[in-house]
Amino acid sequence: MRPYEPGILEKSQIYFCSFREDSRKIFFYPLCVGHYYCDSSYIVNRQNYNSYLVLYVMQGSIYVRISGVKKVINQGEFALIDCYQPHCYGSDTGCEILWVHYDGPQGRQYYDYMTRSGTINPPANPETCYRYMTRLMEVYEKNKITSEALISKYMIGILTEFMVGRSEVGEPIAAKLEHVRLYIDDNLRDPLSLEDLADEAGLSVYYFSRQFRQRFGCTPHDYVVRARLNMARFYLKTSSISVKDIAYRCGFTDECNFCTCFKKRCGCTPAQFRSRAGMILAEGF
Repeated sequence: MRPYEPGILEKSQIYFCSFREDSRKIFFYPLCVGHYYCDSSYIVNRQNYNSYLVLYVMQGSIYVRISGVKKVINQGEFALIDCYQPHCYGSDTGCEILWVHYDGPQGRQYYDYMTRSGTINPPANPETCYRYMTRLMEVYEKNKITSEALISKYMIGILTEFMVGRSEVGEPIAAKLEHVRLYIDDNLRDPLSLEDLADEAGLSVYYFSRQFRQRFGCTPHDYVVRARLNMARFYLKTSSISVKDIAYRCGFTDECNFCTCFKKRCGCTPAQFRSRAGMILAEGF
């Protein structure tokens, strides 16, 4: 729906989110999300809004004023605001922003952890954080039928980037490697060459391979294969999808390659694994 507030331009959108009461006791959940285009008169000044706010500046800049301290957030940067406290933010220049008000049973603990040093560090991987925010926005913008658990996953993904950003200060390589790990997990169906992964990290192939192995205890190739086989085992256990289709869904080039890899790593064929899983389920375990 279109918001009608001073300083917010006509093409802006806001969506209010409903979570069941029992889900609110378990998950992180959005209260409302928005994509705003604002002119230089935009300002929000509240005593409280009983939530937390993640805000991404797509164009222009905004300022945030808390406890008398003013900070400018420029294009490509994020802000994280405790809206349980008095807060003020707006724009002197005009801006385009993507934002989400959220809460959850561990909202306070997450926020306190991220601000323990007195400042909020930027997300470790801004691209990943932005991707989760756009996915969240699309759920409501396109009226997608999506589970509350998946929406909570998007929220946790956003907050995790801030938490990693806090813990990885001074460790830019570690942050890049975490970004690649998440990138692999999100793109298992696609070709994932060593060169592409190194490029995603912004590192040379040799240096990326060495650093990845030191951090995760395996080569990038081994990690990709393990992740694909984990996905395959899930499909074999829980669905009637054909082995051929599972192979393609999990990023293998063909059924033969998948079966050979599965037997080598798992000690049995996909069909044998599915049969054994079916027997276990039938016995009630």
